[in-house]
Amino acid sequence: MDLSAIKMCLLLIVIGIMLSLEALNTGIERTIDLITEKEHPIAKVAKDVSAAAVFLFAIISVIIGFLLFFEPIAQMFQS
Repeated sequence: MDLSAIKMCLLLIVIGIMLSLEALNTGIERTIDLITEKEHPIAKVAKDVSAAAVFLFAIISVIIGFLLFFEPIAQMFQS
């Protein structure tokens, strides 16, 4: 793809943040499951908010990926 060093670093940062957010989400969900076995409204909110953070960053990651890869992919199809 011939990405510049800055673009490659940005891509690696986005991947790292995504994996870190997913790990945090899993940790939050498992901790809540450990603390309470009952359905609790506050526990549900905490799980939903952590999952929403992952989802929002996933959307941002797709946008960043599109911005990073659109031009190189377009050039591949033109040649």
